[in-house]
Amino acid sequence: MHISHPQMVADMAEHFHPLPVGQSIIGPQVDQCRVDGLPALPGVEHHWLDVPSGCGRVWLHVAEAGAGTPVLLLHGWPQHWWCWRRVIERLRNHYRLLAPDLRGFGWSQAPGTGYSATGFASDAVGLLDALGLTRAHVVGHDWGGFAAIL
Repeated sequence: MHISHPQMVADMAEHFHPLPVGQSIIGPQVDQCRVDGLPALPGVEHHWLDVPSGCGRVWLHVAEAGAGTPVLLLHGWPQHWWCWRRVIERLRNHYRLLAPDLRGFGWSQAPGTGYSATGFASDAVGLLDALGLTRAHVVGHDWGGFAAIL
């Protein structure tokens, strides 16, 4: 996996702006939720994939938006894909964004093992394999950041 690319970093910096005064970053409003309970974000499709991993198979939820060069967005603890909503809104017209819920978080399966940076990294590689991807940019923070560098 390719972890860093100067043009992608420049593109990301170009699309980020501070939040307007009074705009919340806490979570979705009630009218922004789907019938199945997932927060709604225009242009995002949701998938559940059976992912092979060095920690054992796991069902991962993935929020996907856009087309083009794939970018895997790995969240931190105790978050889920929704923490990337502002990134998705700004970059979905430039990249294929893949925001999985790490094992045990959000809408992904919570098996009894695999909760480590190497476990999350193994899940990420398995997810890319399940999607038929051989390369992707990887962006992460907190636990997702540890997994991204492995």
